Amino acid sequence: MVGAVGGPRGSGVAAGLAGDLMTAMHDAGDPFVPVRAVSYRKARFKVAGKIKIDPDYETGKVQAAAVAALREAFSFARRRFGEPVVLSEVIALVQSIAGVVAVDLDSLYRTGTTVKLNTRLEADLPNGGDPATSGAAELLTLDPAPFELEVMP
Repeated sequence: MVGAVGGPRGSGVAAGLAGDLMTAMHDAGDPFVPVRAVSYRKARFKVAGKIKIDPDYETGKVQAAAVAALREAFSFARRRFGEPVVLSEVIALVQSIAGVVAVDLDSLYRTGTTVKLNTRLEADLPNGGDPATSGAAELLTLDPAPFELEVMP
């Protein structure tokens, strides 16, 4: 069995800490079950689009709230290993911001891949098999680079 671990705020896990974790798991569990703790694999995605804002709201505040909501919802602290990102989830989140009337996303894609509008981005999980060779799970988070969330007229 392979267990993916991550340090504070998404940092990697030092070998000494991973070793201590392994010792604790063996001490508390079945010593005949092969277990390996590995640092998770970072995966990032980007999003871009437009929002229409109710004229009764301050454009800058609504736009900032939408960006902040996306950053929070798709952060290391809020995501799970192997959890996909779904287009409808991103749209629903932005649409839930007070003052947002409409959302039109132009792109949703993994960082480093072709810019396009995907309906779902997968995050890898270990594929089973030999724990000594299984890879770590991915944690798919929003790329920290600035992104476009333009305001529709």
